[in-house]
Amino acid sequence: MLCGLFLSTFVCASTALTIGDLAVNLTKQLPPYTTLLTGFAYIIGTVFVISGVLKIKQNKEMPNNVPFMAGPIFIAMGVLLIYLPSTTSYLYYSFFNSPDSITGMSLYYESTLMDGTSTKNN
Repeated sequence: MLCGLFLSTFVCASTALTIGDLAVNLTKQLPPYTTLLTGFAYIIGTVFVISGVLKIKQNKEMPNNVPFMAGPIFIAMGVLLIYLPSTTSYLYYSFFNSPDSITGMSLYYESTLMDGTSTKNN
């Protein structure tokens, strides 16, 4: 039994994934989650803006119960959440040129040497 455990560990160790392989697999599985997070950012941002406007209204009606800065802070956080997806999109395009042609993980697979030749890392 123990021999089987050690043998399976040895066989699995020869086909072990590297950290780069794990990062590539992670980036292949992220797109559905990014669209989900984008939707949540829009919805929660809108809720924060509406809540901020209501906090300002409550402050005008009852200044002793609601702090003055609660409304503007809620509005600022809502605006940040609403513009978060477009901001990350601009940052992505500025760092990686375009999502289809060149990404940061493509550098893992292919690198260009100083003399102009390219090598592929499999």
